[in-house]
Amino acid sequence: YSLLYYNYGTIFCLFKLKASEQAIIESSKIIGYSEGSLKMRIKNLESLEGTGSIDHSSAQTTEIFNKFKNIL
Repeated sequence: YSLLYYNYGTIFCLFKLKASEQAIIESSKIIGYSEGSLKMRIKNLESLEGTGSIDHSSAQTTEIFNKFKNIL
């Protein structure tokens, strides 16, 4: 459970800080997600914020978004 929060915490920071392409590539290597998967997770968070175009997110993504949305 804590590793899940660590990975989503990292993804959430990349999302909120509008990470560069290079930051996404390097982060994907560190947390063990493919670059495409990491970008899709960021797009899911953008949708929950109301700025993205994806119209579905997992329950986990929604839970993490709601937990961290006011932090940064």
